[in-house]
Amino acid sequence: MNKPGKAANRAAKLEAFERARAESREHAREPSPYFFEKAEAKSGLGLIAASSRAPLVRSGMKPDLVPKSRLLARVLRHKPELWGVKLDREGWCTVEALMEGAAKVGQMLSLGELHEIVATNDKARFTLSPDGVRIRAAQGHSVPVVLNLRTVVPPPVLYHGTVRKNLPAIRREGLKPMSRHAVHLSATKEAAAAVGGRRGAPVVLIVDSYAMNRAGFEFQQAENDVWLTAAVPPQFLKLLAHMRRGRPATTRT
Repeated sequence: MNKPGKAANRAAKLEAFERARAESREHAREPSPYFFEKAEAKSGLGLIAASSRAPLVRSGMKPDLVPKSRLLARVLRHKPELWGVKLDREGWCTVEALMEGAAKVGQMLSLGELHEIVATNDKARFTLSPDGVRIRAAQGHSVPVVLNLRTVVPPPVLYHGTVRKNLPAIRREGLKPMSRHAVHLSATKEAAAAVGGRRGAPVVLIVDSYAMNRAGFEFQQAENDVWLTAAVPPQFLKLLAHMRRGRPATTRT
């Protein structure tokens, strides 16, 4: 016979899972290990911290949609005028206006393709509103927007991918947002290496986010699980070295 405590625990877990599953649907995501882990964290019954979860992994996008996804990111992050759309204060525009703007400039993009791009983009770069009427980029904007992300406690360590030619400036000045609103950080070395690899041979920096948080720096987590902070001073950075004799090593920047 089950004890009352076990039954209550099971009910709490099921309730937390249903909340997480509803959230996954709101963000056009299929329930995945990410949401199972989040449910455990929300229920207070699991050992997984919501702030240190692994980033969401998407299935591969069809090759013919990749150029359209890149162009969509450019429009929603940097150049909405390319398709004649206007972003509101939080970066949203209506799907209808987006589709009409794309058609006016001769960009062939169907509603089905748009939904597939949102669902399969490897970095979950785009977010649909729960009713499917609006869309925005999850982060990475250079145009003025206010994403209204909550300030949260980061995991003890985060990572940033870059290329070697940027290291001298980073040693002097740390990480700065440059043209974007915030510095982007990754939860895993692999994700950071993928980011740095877009510009050449990647190098990965280790960010002491625990020490930064204790020093008063604030962190936000975007809808696609990218971590954001205003800047990272050089004293909180280390360089993740290449494998040496089969063993990973780290060196100060």
